[in-house]
Amino acid sequence: MIFDTRDFGVLNLCGLCRYIPSDLWRYYDSELFTATTMFTLEERGYIKMQSNGESYKLTYKGREALSEMGYTYSEDMRLDLKRPAYRRRLKNAHCNITMHLAGIDVFCKNTSELAEKDVGYLSSLMIRTSRNKSLAGTRFLGTLKIGEIVNVVYHIENEEDWIIPGYEKETFESLISTIRNVKETKLILAGKDLEELWNVTHPSKQSEKLARGMTLFDRALEELGYDYLLVPIGRNGVTQLSVMKLRGYRHRLATAFGRVSELPRELSFCDSMIDGEPFIFTIDMNVKRIERALRQLKRYDSSFIPNICCFQFQKNVITKILKMCGFKEKKTYTLEKEMIEAFFPETAKKEYLTKPFITKEGRYVCADEKKVKRDYSQASET
Repeated sequence: MIFDTRDFGVLNLCGLCRYIPSDLWRYYDSELFTATTMFTLEERGYIKMQSNGESYKLTYKGREALSEMGYTYSEDMRLDLKRPAYRRRLKNAHCNITMHLAGIDVFCKNTSELAEKDVGYLSSLMIRTSRNKSLAGTRFLGTLKIGEIVNVVYHIENEEDWIIPGYEKETFESLISTIRNVKETKLILAGKDLEELWNVTHPSKQSEKLARGMTLFDRALEELGYDYLLVPIGRNGVTQLSVMKLRGYRHRLATAFGRVSELPRELSFCDSMIDGEPFIFTIDMNVKRIERALRQLKRYDSSFIPNICCFQFQKNVITKILKMCGFKEKKTYTLEKEMIEAFFPETAKKEYLTKPFITKEGRYVCADEKKVKRDYSQASET
């Protein structure tokens, strides 16, 4: 057996994420996590299903194979599969995989490497190790750099998720300060779907104050003060991020819709003036920016009906934002898959065609050429 690009893709993500969920096919339309690939790697002893059946983890043999390919990861601490730390690993894995399938490089090793990229992601797992306690107690999962903007990523599961805002801000700002040419910091709130994220950030009544500085997210967002983007994990998140990461995607969309003219200064938060009407592209789901644009539009001319361009899975939350800003009507232009691929053909690129994996030195790696130094079944770090 010669390792192919899919084998390598799974192993490399296993190395980065420590644990990868066993049911990824439910969430992603990807050729990467086929049953054949996962079965073959497990049968040959490169990954091992954990005792709870919810995730895979690299074995010693798998770690050795990655090293043979030129990729090494520090050994992770052993986790009790019933502890919250294990659940955070699975959340982290979903964020990493969603970005990876959107064409974002998630394998940055440090801030220096991230700074060199126009688009890249530094997972907290690359910094937070048993020897490095610099992120101890923080809950952000990593930093996504797109151009001159750095997005700090959180995964939200329900209304009970909390952070300590001051400590989080101090920690991630210290990390970001080492990345040159950063002009703006934003937050990304990732979760199962947009409606659930909206319910967390906009509960029916403001959450109660907790002890010891712990703060639920509706209050925490006010305290932090940053713009925040809502991103679902899974196939919809892949679609959203695959467009968001492209330079000038708003201008490309605008020119595809019609004749573009200069925006009035009073509508600076809108995205484009197309055929004499202001448009707001809500693809990034930057809630505060969308609110600013709508309120600005209402002040400029209350008779205007907002022109909104979004994905289908964003429509329900967009309707809630419009209602909150006092708009009863809207013109919605929904981007379907065929339109996305027509406007942005690079998003349709196939990353995992079945072909042999070639190392940086230009050679193939045979799955059976390495001798296992110890019984991999005893080194699965469960």
